[in-house]
Amino acid sequence: MGRHNGPNGSQKQKRVSDSDSSGGQNTLHDVRNVLSDSRRNLYGERTDVQGDIQRTSTPTQAPSRAPRVTFEADDHNPLPPPWADAIFNCVRSLTDKVDHIAKRLDKLENVESKVTSFEKNLADMRAEIKEGLKKTKEIVTMIEERTDHVEFQMGEMDDRVKSLESKNDQLKQDLADLKARSMRDNLVFSHIQEAENETPDVTERILRQFMGDKLKMSQEQVDSVKFDRVHRIAGQEKPRAIVVKFHEFKQRQDVKMRSKELKGTRFYINEQFPPEVHEQRKELLRVSLKSKRDEGHRVRLVYNKLYIDNVLYKPAATQPTRTVNT
Repeated sequence: MGRHNGPNGSQKQKRVSDSDSSGGQNTLHDVRNVLSDSRRNLYGERTDVQGDIQRTSTPTQAPSRAPRVTFEADDHNPLPPPWADAIFNCVRSLTDKVDHIAKRLDKLENVESKVTSFEKNLADMRAEIKEGLKKTKEIVTMIEERTDHVEFQMGEMDDRVKSLESKNDQLKQDLADLKARSMRDNLVFSHIQEAENETPDVTERILRQFMGDKLKMSQEQVDSVKFDRVHRIAGQEKPRAIVVKFHEFKQRQDVKMRSKELKGTRFYINEQFPPEVHEQRKELLRVSLKSKRDEGHRVRLVYNKLYIDNVLYKPAATQPTRTVNT
């Protein structure tokens, strides 16, 4: 049975068409407003979405009227209208831009987080450095104080060492003086013949014979001389020197005065001195011989003192020595 459209059917179809046209215009208006608000919020500009939509429409379509929606036979898969494609493209473009902006914002947030972390680490490092500098200054101050204290103690120690050295030198000199006093009555006879396995008695007999033969003393004078001790100096070279301790200083001086009889011989008579004084006399003797030979001065060596033209000789850079009263 065929289907015919009467007057009522035409009117009904017209109302449906007007309803579709009105609904399409309202939907397009809402989408245009959404897109305009989105672009204005994202880019701060106004976009004529309606113009974009109209440009995607057919040329014969009026700008104020939305295209009529038509459907295929299959109601489950309706084809979208052309203006829906334009809206979809705009929304997709906006979505892509929003996603791009979101990614950049994420990167900026990541950078900001790293900067914040770096600033925190830098602040911590500054605090640590400041604390380290403070501790270093405290340590330096403590070291300086200790150094000053040590320097003060070193100064005191230096003074003490100098005082002890001075006292030690004085003690050595006093000891040398005591030794010299104990040797005051002694004379040393050199190059006198030594017998095999000589005893002190044999040594004394050889010495008395030497005094009579070489010093031109009478037998009575030789016999009158009294010795406290007569012995050979320890050593390996022979003949060893003879050390004589006289009982009386006057007799010692008389024998010493006769040493001029030995001039030109290999025999010598000398006073006995401690090793320290002996070394001093050796140096002074060298100076005295040079002054006498090269400069013609009158020299006199007394104990550990040298007089040149009756003026006491003072060696450069040497400590003063004490004179032993004889």
